[in-house]
Amino acid sequence: MIWLLSSSVLAQEPCHTLNHFDHTAFRQVFPPPPPSGEKSSIDIYELPNVVVSENFALRWGADQDLNAEQTEPLLLAFENAWEHEINLMNFPVPKGADSRLFNVYIGNSGSNSPSTYGAAGYYSSDDAGWPMIVLDLDVLQSHDSYGVVPHEFFHAVQHACDTYSYDGMSAWYWESTAIWIENEVYPDEAEYSWFLFGFAFLPHKSLHFFNYPQLGEVSEYYQYGAFIFPKYLSTFLVEPMVVRDSWVDAVPGELPLEWWQRYFSDTNFHDIVYDFSMRNVYWDYPHQEWYQTYLDYYDSYFPNENMSITKTVNSYGEVGWETVPFSLLPEHYGVNYIRLQNPQASEFEIGVVGDTVGDFGSSVSWRVGLVRKTEENLSYVDLGAGDTTIIRDVQSEEELTLVIVPEGQSIEWGEQFSYEYLIRVYEEPVPEPEDAPKMSCSKLSSNEGIWAFWAVTIVLFRQKLS
Repeated sequence: MIWLLSSSVLAQEPCHTLNHFDHTAFRQVFPPPPPSGEKSSIDIYELPNVVVSENFALRWGADQDLNAEQTEPLLLAFENAWEHEINLMNFPVPKGADSRLFNVYIGNSGSNSPSTYGAAGYYSSDDAGWPMIVLDLDVLQSHDSYGVVPHEFFHAVQHACDTYSYDGMSAWYWESTAIWIENEVYPDEAEYSWFLFGFAFLPHKSLHFFNYPQLGEVSEYYQYGAFIFPKYLSTFLVEPMVVRDSWVDAVPGELPLEWWQRYFSDTNFHDIVYDFSMRNVYWDYPHQEWYQTYLDYYDSYFPNENMSITKTVNSYGEVGWETVPFSLLPEHYGVNYIRLQNPQASEFEIGVVGDTVGDFGSSVSWRVGLVRKTEENLSYVDLGAGDTTIIRDVQSEEELTLVIVPEGQSIEWGEQFSYEYLIRVYEEPVPEPEDAPKMSCSKLSSNEGIWAFWAVTIVLFRQKLS
């Protein structure tokens, strides 16, 4: 399921893969292939136009006049997706596609063709139960839109895996990995990073948060932007084939994050989420330039919904302990970023004190870090549980970003965790000189004090007379 973004940003509604899942049932028996070994071709819509490749049939109605310059590159894109996802990565073949051509329809093209529902494309099944993909005509107009091809075909592959359901705390993984696979198929194309803003603008949300598109709000793009998590894993921790294993080898009833917790059983999974959150402060990835370009672009469209920095403090920090708005408190596997720019002191006192339970009653501990950025350097400082510490040698051109990650014990998303933070100029206590005279008048009674005062006065008066 995917939006098509082009010169008219967010012009189309999202595709309707999820809407069609209730109708995506498959036949139990499929016809054998013809004696020639070629795949059979079935079209219940009986559209008048068709062009075929080795594994796909592209079909459209009488209202559109398509030529080979439009259809051949699109079919090639589908064959590239098949080659990478089926032959190279060894994902299961979509149901029935081993013996029949996989139908791809140009929606709203007349002659009883299926509707696009305003989407760039979606995966579903026809009324007879055969899997299919429906694309908007706009996909044919620009090769920049071809990322929708491996994306929607991957939904068919995911369905064939028969592991995770497209709902609850698994739905996000369908979309995040479908975006991830776009870059696997087209490693030199930047378009897969279009949707990062949906995740980046809402870092306080749970990693596995999902909001089905309806109103075009930033949160509805979140699961698409969450591609950055499988991208993080396959860039720094595992080979891409392990992401494939997370689909193929999951046990019944297992959630995607539970699979990854099981895979990293020798590692505290919260450590992985913490490192992921630290790296995301400045998108410290090989495609950082792509990411930042699109984040800057979409910031102009969602200026009031960009919460990528939870709070910005002034150059001198805060006076004392402070909080952030309740609506931005981090959820489980979420994070808050507190930023200080152009610091006007060389030393700052930094700390975090968090609650021990969330607003749903789940127990929580805390992991805190600091990212220090200059023009030449990016450094990561682990502050452990957030105990107050002194950060020294701070330069005026630095950016300091405090990274606050709750480590909740419940996997449910939506629960928020409260804390207070400290970022203030550190002032060394001024010690008293060791040879300074020490006299405490508090040890004198009021009468003794009066007599001492007059005794000193008399002595001074006599000295003056003499």
